[in-house]
Amino acid sequence: MQTLKAFFKALNKEESKIIPILEKDNVGWILRCAVNELDWYYSNLNDPTEQEQEQLYILQIGTSRLIKLALGSRASFDAPVLTFRRQADMSVKALQMVSGLGMIQHGRRVAQTVSKGIGKIENLGENNFLITLPQDIYDDDFHERGVLEHYYRESRRLFNGVKSLKEWKEIESNVTEKIYDLVYPFMDHFIGYESDPALDEYFFALATHEVSLQEGYDSFHYAVEFGGIRMQHYMLGLKFMISSSLRHYHCCKVLIEKHPEIRLEDILTISADVDTFVESLHDAVNYFGSYYKEFSEISIEQAKRIFEVLTYSRDSLDIIDAPGSPHPIFIRNSETGLIKSIFGAHSEPVRYMLESLRFYFPKDYDKNQTSREMSFQRACRRVLNDSIKNLSYLENIKIRTNKQVISDIDLVVLEKKTGTILLVQLKHQELYGADIHAKSIRTDRLNKQISSWMDAVEKWLITVGNQGVKSTFQLDSDWPDEFNIFRIALSRHYAHSLRSILGSEDTAFSNWPQFYNCSQIVKRDYPSPVLMDLFNSLKESQDKTERITHLSEPTTRWKIGQLEFCTMQEVEECT
Repeated sequence: MQTLKAFFKALNKEESKIIPILEKDNVGWILRCAVNELDWYYSNLNDPTEQEQEQLYILQIGTSRLIKLALGSRASFDAPVLTFRRQADMSVKALQMVSGLGMIQHGRRVAQTVSKGIGKIENLGENNFLITLPQDIYDDDFHERGVLEHYYRESRRLFNGVKSLKEWKEIESNVTEKIYDLVYPFMDHFIGYESDPALDEYFFALATHEVSLQEGYDSFHYAVEFGGIRMQHYMLGLKFMISSSLRHYHCCKVLIEKHPEIRLEDILTISADVDTFVESLHDAVNYFGSYYKEFSEISIEQAKRIFEVLTYSRDSLDIIDAPGSPHPIFIRNSETGLIKSIFGAHSEPVRYMLESLRFYFPKDYDKNQTSREMSFQRACRRVLNDSIKNLSYLENIKIRTNKQVISDIDLVVLEKKTGTILLVQLKHQELYGADIHAKSIRTDRLNKQISSWMDAVEKWLITVGNQGVKSTFQLDSDWPDEFNIFRIALSRHYAHSLRSILGSEDTAFSNWPQFYNCSQIVKRDYPSPVLMDLFNSLKESQDKTERITHLSEPTTRWKIGQLEFCTMQEVEECT
């Protein structure tokens, strides 16, 4: 533990050397260059190699850290916005800082892994550390991620089918022609363009599809409020921001085709006026929101609040403090200016929005979390009814022993014809993305909660017997005296950690995409599926899937200033 503390201290020391440089950057060019380099690298990736993915990873986490440190090191910049051409010497200096910070953040992530009992760390000398990871590191998210990616691919395939239609091709052609007419060089080397309603609707439609594929998109009902503003309004604001990014990138490509003397790297990352952008966001939310039932228009003050939540600034530094935090969408570098990052709008914008809502409105967030159980229950019933007939349901059933409530059951699914009862416990676990610390805390909490629930239900079943079950669930007298009871722990996003605590024949675990997928499988494979078929499918998905290990990592040496550390994996001993 002392060695781990020494390593964290060494990482912090190297980071502290960068802060004075940022403090002296009175115009904010380092911040602006760093964001530009990330956007430029990201825009050039096409089917990236493993090395390019690693470079993007370091560049991403390093840029996020630099953004936080740069905004936190000064109360303001002398220049509210910056527009300049990409220059080699400035880019090199920014990339050196970003790379150093990326390695520091990576070191912190590796150290967090070791702190969770995975691997060990040794001090080889002053500021020299060796981190040894196990030979096999299980990729517990592998199967959950695979199911999710399957549905993402299917959604994109269906959407691409729409885009291949003649009508859509005509719209695309019209959009490109309009952009060609509306885009123009600004100050010789930069970009300017006029607006058009047809472009607004086209790119908003694209953004709506992209946002709908993001994890966490359906975390809250559209009508719940944060700070007195509906979730629907925040989501519309987010879609507008993504649409403006998509349109800008498309305009950039058309401009360099129209004017080859202009370089793409000079126009990808742009600055914008805050007041003008807020006005556009206000108009967009009210215009596109008018297509929805029960929509209420927002005021300009509400638009400002939405803008504050969706953009990163000195007021919200802690949102991206942890390694693995979502990258900012747009960055407010001054009271009057913002930087529109291409990468930020295309990484994890929904997770950023959720983390920001939690940051700005913690009480509302906690309150609204309780409302998600009802939505989860409705979704379960809808999916089950689509695949299995003649089911009935009970919700929020309290179970008692010795007249004392010991737990509750979120959803009871009853199938009289087979005498089958499913007891379902729902957990709307929060997204943690690549944040190792958040993953550890939320996974431990889930395991403890489900373990406690399983124990309570087991105790209740033994205590009350079949007659007590029939009485609690108010089953008809014609229900069979002997029936099958199964328990399912169903988590919204992650359930893989439950493998370690749920292994009995009458228990199963699943996350929502796996649950939906299994319901579709039994609907496809059985002419008249019953609850037992679904339960067996869930058991098969968890019991017969091979545990996958991460690919072996090559030994890697990192050097930042005076600090050196090496990461390596144990090798199998020869016998």
